[in-house]
Amino acid sequence: MTKITKIAIISSILFFTAGCGTAKDNTVSTTTSGNDFTNQDTKTVTTNTQTNLAKAKVAANAWKSDAYFAGLNFRVPGDLNPLSLSMTYIFGSNEDKDNWFTYSIDAQNKFVRAAIPKADFLGTDLQPIQEQYWKKSYVDILRTADDNGGTAYKAQHPEAQTTVTLSQSAPKNWTWYVVEYRGATDAQKIRISANDGLIYNDSGILVSK
Repeated sequence: MTKITKIAIISSILFFTAGCGTAKDNTVSTTTSGNDFTNQDTKTVTTNTQTNLAKAKVAANAWKSDAYFAGLNFRVPGDLNPLSLSMTYIFGSNEDKDNWFTYSIDAQNKFVRAAIPKADFLGTDLQPIQEQYWKKSYVDILRTADDNGGTAYKAQHPEAQTTVTLSQSAPKNWTWYVVEYRGATDAQKIRISANDGLIYNDSGILVSK
């Protein structure tokens, strides 16, 4: 078994710059118009996401036999090119309550595995993802978020970075996407149900259809 490297987080664990392997490529290539990230085909994105999740689960089970899928995290590439995307799949284990196991994979199928202290990355409150409620792709979610304040925020903050996190968490212990647009001095977050694609506030109250 490959030794799992514990990484001390300095600023963010959204991306890894060096891989420790290359996964077998069974994904479907994604075609876009003008390299616009949100113009990707939803079905293709879903297929690729699930294919990479399957690879991540194999790696997580090698880490701990009781590993459970706890989340997904990525930053939208600055060039809006899907080929620049690296996604981090997050797993927990009752055998290791102090760490998350992460599997980050890019569009070239290069991957990195790491055990991350929960205190350094996403906290301790993530629950196993109830995958039957994970019905919306990240492209669906980003379109909704952009249409409901995200595009306006980015127009006012051209330096802003966009981060997407999928988790099973409060409020209501639902399956949520949180899209965060972060500029130099402030940020805007939009919470969207992974089940119905609607926007809710941080108390779990529906705010937009």
